[in-house]
Amino acid sequence: MVHAVSLSGGVSVGAARQVLDRLIADGGSDPQVIIDAEGLSAIGEGEELAEIVSAALAANADAAERVRGGNAKAIGPIIGHVMRETKGRADGAEVTRLVHEQLGV
Repeated sequence: MVHAVSLSGGVSVGAARQVLDRLIADGGSDPQVIIDAEGLSAIGEGEELAEIVSAALAANADAAERVRGGNAKAIGPIIGHVMRETKGRADGAEVTRLVHEQLGV
């Protein structure tokens, strides 16, 4: 039997897979319980993510300069840094927005 699920907080694709695996393995019926217990909710807007992006920019100063100079593809290492720090829970679109905001582009 398939159930439609509405979650109050978003999750990344990777986290959604983890939740699905746990639901199947454990026979659970409430994904939000798993999300809350495992800390899998997505990290979106907020000071915490802005600070992680700032640290990623500092750690990848050469990539940040290339992004500032107009090379959109150079953002990869910065986003990768943020995703590693957040264990893949960061909202990629929000990370990109914050990178551009913090770089003034």
